Amino acid sequence: MFDEIQFDKINRLPKYLFAEINDLKMQLRREGKDIIDFSMG
Repeated sequence: MFDEIQFDKINRLPKYLFAEINDLKMQLRREGKDIIDFSMG
C-alpha cells in the first residue's frame, strides 16, 4: 500500500555529533587506549 520514498537530501545529512564522538571513542578503545568519558547519562 505504501511505497518507500527515498529523499536525496536525507541521505546527504551528516551523522549526529555525538554518534561521531561515540565512533571515535570506540575506535580508540579497540586500539587499546584508555578513554576518560565525562559525558552524562
